[in-house]
Parts: sequence; structure tokens; C-alpha cells
Amino acid sequence: MRHRVAFASVTEGALALGDPKRRHVRLTSAHVEYRAAHVIDRLDMRMPWSGVTSLEVAAPTTRLAWPGRTMAAGAALLAIAGIETDPTTADFDIVVGSDEDETTLECHGFLGRGYPRSRATVLAALLDELAFDTALRATLNDPLRLLTVAATVARRGVDRPTARRALRAALAA
Repeated sequence: MRHRVAFASVTEGALALGDPKRRHVRLTSAHVEYRAAHVIDRLDMRMPWSGVTSLEVAAPTTRLAWPGRTMAAGAALLAIAGIETDPTTADFDIVVGSDEDETTLECHGFLGRGYPRSRATVLAALLDELAFDTALRATLNDPLRLLTVAATVARRGVDRPTARRALRAALAA
């Protein structure tokens, strides 16, 4: 069973940003990794956290609670009416900053036109914290707990600064 919150999921013992079967970023306690294709043992980029100065996500958001399910239901209704549609995925970019430059990594998203705004906001706050708090990166050794905490904070519907504080407090406990 794969666990997912917006564009983040737990796969192969890491936190994956994007569809892990396609282009995605993997966060481990030691590295930020990028896979342009789902090929075992093939990494297109690996950067140790010591070289990361920032992590920014540019993901589309929506007010819908379950955009993928909504899109699938709409596509099913159109199919019943005889109208064919191609499902849309909410692709996004992760920008990894380092002392030298910024690298934009294109990630395949999941079904839908965006991600629930509250969940995307909390995940962006989590990336902020991971980029700046070296001790917090150890929580990537248990990505399921990390994602569970993010989902819990997202249910509160908080803004990004409040989400950062809430994540720090919850993960320190």
C-alpha cells in the first residue's frame, strides 16, 4: 500500500515528490535524488543535503478536497456520454538551490488539475524546514511518520509560516 498526501508519497523507504513510477524527486536522510524515469538503481541527480540551500515547489493547487477522484468521476460521465478525454495530471517543478546555482527538476504529478491547497501548503513548509534544519532531515528515515504528521497539520488549514511551526513542534515530539 502506498501512502500519499498531495504530490508526496512514501516509496522505497523514501519520501517521493511526484509519481514514483515516472519523473520524481526522492528525499532520503542523506540526499536529494532525482529520477527522470523509474529505472531501478538509475539516478539522474544525487545531491547531498550539505549542498542544498533551498527546496521550492511550484505545484498547481485547487480548492477541491479530492481533485483526482473528481476528475476520474467527470471522465467516467463523459465516457458514458461517448466523449473521450485524456486524463490530466498535475505536473510540477521542484527547484533545488545550492551555493552555485538552482536546478529545476520536472516531476510528473498525479491525476487531477491540482493538489488540495492546504496539503500543498504544508508540504511546501515541510520542504522549507528540511532545507534549513539539518536535524529534521533524520525524520526522513521514517517517511511514513513524516507524511502522517504533514497530513495532520494540513487538516488544520494553516498558512505556510504556521505550518512550519506546527511541523517543527509535531516532529520534535
